Amino acid sequence: MADSQESALKLRWFIFILFFQAPVAWSQNTNTASTAVEGPSSETSFSPKSESSRLEELLIWKVSEDLHLSVPDEKRISDMIHELDQKKQEKAAQIEQAQKNLETATSDVESKKKLKDYREALRAYNQISVEEVDRVQKILKSPVAAQYFVVKGHLSRRIRNLLGGTSNHGDAVPRERGHIEKLGPLSDPKIIEE
Repeated sequence: MADSQESALKLRWFIFILFFQAPVAWSQNTNTASTAVEGPSSETSFSPKSESSRLEELLIWKVSEDLHLSVPDEKRISDMIHELDQKKQEKAAQIEQAQKNLETATSDVESKKKLKDYREALRAYNQISVEEVDRVQKILKSPVAAQYFVVKGHLSRRIRNLLGGTSNHGDAVPRERGHIEKLGPLSDPKIIEE
């Protein structure tokens, strides 16, 4: 139990540093005197790519720590995660473009073709997850490969919970080691008058 609490604490600190402290330190190093007058530079804003790479690093760290991977396995898993994330970003852009193309369809024939393109973009994106399963099974042996996806799922849920992805309607929220707690609805915020 203490090991689980220690792991949760480490994860919280890692997420805090990764998302909140690193960008602040980075922006302080990259801002010049002119940006201090003009305001924050566009370079310091979060981009989906930088957030994605932070999440990649968090996943690699968590998987490596929990599965006690050897250095060569960690390197292969790391390379795979980076490569698949790049593919996901490319396929997500294709999905977005296909959605935009749907808006311009004027005829039935054109709509069918654009829907087919949209369907193909979605299929290609989802195929990346199947590729991940296949590649993890080749890198890691079955029990450890299965644990990879357990760790990844737990991490995804925890990040969503930490970033406010939980519902205010008493939804069940997965917790450590498969336990589920029932959250009651949140109370209304209190207004402090001075």
